[in-house]
Amino acid sequence: MSVVHREHKITTRVKFIMKKSVLVVIYPLILFASMPALSFNPLFLYDDAIRFFDEKDWKLVDETAVGALNGNPDGKTSKWINPKSGNSGSITPLKTYRNKQGQLCRKTKMFNRTKKKKSEYTFLVCKQSNNDWKIIN
Repeated sequence: MSVVHREHKITTRVKFIMKKSVLVVIYPLILFASMPALSFNPLFLYDDAIRFFDEKDWKLVDETAVGALNGNPDGKTSKWINPKSGNSGSITPLKTYRNKQGQLCRKTKMFNRTKKKKSEYTFLVCKQSNNDWKIIN
């Protein structure tokens, strides 16, 4: 193996590890950044089920969440499963209302399961003007 090829493989591996680190550490911090500081300790996510998600898991979470938030009535659960990783989860909109700014908001429960961990969250999301859902708390 040439030095250039070896360096490319090492660089590619480092980029993959960095990307995975971003998903494991940064994504949850951004995802939950708007939660009140006193009631949220992001360090617990280090040992949470989402720590073990791969790229396909995150894609399935995103697709399932958007579908459930845009289409499910309150109380109806949407599930996802990644047969390759064995990871799975669900999202259930619990309550829908409009906030003072007129945004559509949904109290939502999310459950995630990996071979190593299970986790459950309840949070509030509101639909933004660009039609994205943002976690409020």
